[in-house]
Amino acid sequence: MRQTDRFLLIALTSMALTSFCADRAAAAEPDTASLLQPLQVFAAAYNRADCTFPADAYTDDATTIDEFAPFSWQGPRAARTWYAATTSCDKESDYQQFLAEHQVLTLGALATVRQEGNHAFVVIATKLTFQAKGRTYLQHLYWTVSEIQAAQGWRIDAQGWALVDEAPMK
Repeated sequence: MRQTDRFLLIALTSMALTSFCADRAAAAEPDTASLLQPLQVFAAAYNRADCTFPADAYTDDATTIDEFAPFSWQGPRAARTWYAATTSCDKESDYQQFLAEHQVLTLGALATVRQEGNHAFVVIATKLTFQAKGRTYLQHLYWTVSEIQAAQGWRIDAQGWALVDEAPMK
């Protein structure tokens, strides 16, 4: 093989590998906007204090781990049961208290986004403000979510909330 043929072979191989790697890198980029949609749907419903479960954000049997008892919700309709408990929609007197607290969930910076095929993993920083005992409080939390892509779009299949800190606002 002549020297020029070797250089040509190396150049063509290099171009092919570069193209292959670039295509794989582009394909590996998660569709962040689509993955955030179910989180935004939940946050909007929560911030409206809506007692209607945001079904277009969850799978029917989504699992939840949260900081209040019973700490884990799993099985059929688990996310609905958790949502009713977290918004206090399961008891009218508690719901009135929830409304009085003016709870607002704000989605923050993405910490992790991974997607492989129809499965995704998202960790996002959040802030929750609420009023209690005449003061406004701020909680920083991480919301960890596993999603599945359904025919209707991405849906939360499992989620966990981790409280980082809580303090009264000044």
